[in-house]
Amino acid sequence: MKRRASLLIEIMVAILIFTTGLIGLAGSIMLALKMVAQSEATTVAEQNAINQYERYMAKRLSKEGASAKPGDYGGVQLSTSPISVAIGTSTSGRITFDLYKFAVDNKKGSEIYVLQGRGD
Repeated sequence: MKRRASLLIEIMVAILIFTTGLIGLAGSIMLALKMVAQSEATTVAEQNAINQYERYMAKRLSKEGASAKPGDYGGVQLSTSPISVAIGTSTSGRITFDLYKFAVDNKKGSEIYVLQGRGD
């Protein structure tokens, strides 16, 4: 009789250990699926930022590209006033431009910066 009781206890402990392992495996699978879904969303967002930049650059290189502004294509203007850089020692040799950024929100390393020259 003692042997039957100990056999039943051994079987119950084995089932408990097996069930714990299955629950851990299920949790790992769920975490992996969540990470895959997040990765897909990040990849799509990064590709959208690259596409916006490429549309802007394609427009800029076309015949009517002088009027193209990065802000019209999803670029965020970083400089509130034009940035001016002196070229050489003469006062007339200055380049004025605006700074724009194409990027995925909250994703470090996804930035593409664009300098848009001004005609003034």
